[in-house]
Amino acid sequence: MRSRGVVAIAALAVTGAMMLTGCTPSRGMPAAPTDAEVDAAVQSLLDMQWAATGLEGVVERPTLEAERTSDQWSPGMDECVSEMGIASYGWSSTDGFALGSGEQATDAQQLAFYECVARYPAVTVLSHEQRDYIHDYYARTLVPCLGLHGYAMSFLPERDSFVAGTADQDAGWTWSPYAALRQPPMTEEANAELTRECPPTLPGIDGWSSEAG
Repeated sequence: MRSRGVVAIAALAVTGAMMLTGCTPSRGMPAAPTDAEVDAAVQSLLDMQWAATGLEGVVERPTLEAERTSDQWSPGMDECVSEMGIASYGWSSTDGFALGSGEQATDAQQLAFYECVARYPAVTVLSHEQRDYIHDYYARTLVPCLGLHGYAMSFLPERDSFVAGTADQDAGWTWSPYAALRQPPMTEEANAELTRECPPTLPGIDGWSSEAG
């Protein structure tokens, strides 16, 4: 006679297998962000960077056309900053541009850095439809898969919060199950195996899809 515990474990295994039989949400590919949405995201980035320079009211804010908009840090950005003779630098929304040595950046350096950001803005823009699609994949497939492999999340955003992007703001980074693991895989081999079993993304969505997905 089976114990209730064995039955419960068997039921969990069957449920997990059912959840993982389909790799993709049962819906068509979502609409990509519009040009207006991308432009708004770039403008938000530049407004934040300009405020961080401390140059408002000191010099006129330059208007530059982006040479390349990317969802990743552009090599062009590194080349642009290198032309200023700065080998090490950092930037945050609270501290602005800082030299690697910890010295206070001059107004000229702040302005030059802003111009580099304006020429090579790095923004990740996902439409609400794409975020809703991604949430479906996370909730229906990826999170259950990680759970079956013994991995738990530090927190899980509600759909509305994820779609609106407020989960990213609350976390301080773009939320994903892998980034929110309480304890990630301890070795590269374990991580590679886990991402094979539980792909972090699916193909077809710029700014989110990866080779692993």
